[in-house]
Amino acid sequence: MAGLVEPNPDVNLGLPIRRIYIPTDGSVPAESHVRTTVAAVLPTAIVNSDRAPIQWDFSAAFVEVAGIVGGGILAAVVFSTIALPLLALTTRHDTIRYE
Repeated sequence: MAGLVEPNPDVNLGLPIRRIYIPTDGSVPAESHVRTTVAAVLPTAIVNSDRAPIQWDFSAAFVEVAGIVGGGILAAVVFSTIALPLLALTTRHDTIRYE
């Protein structure tokens, strides 16, 4: 990690730091070392490399969630349709006891 220089504490950059590029030799142990070191220093940091590209395609996840929600709605409609005749049987005038 040679070649990285931090500015003096007196320097006001005026902008928040969004990205820091850390050059490595490209080996898996070097990238793993950078990942663990950054995670220890900044727990909320996101470390990306060419070995772990960012996946921005969420369409498959949305299809799965839509399928689960749709299946749940379909099941609720089917069960309530089955329950309607039972509800009609239990609320007939001859099944209600008047005292």
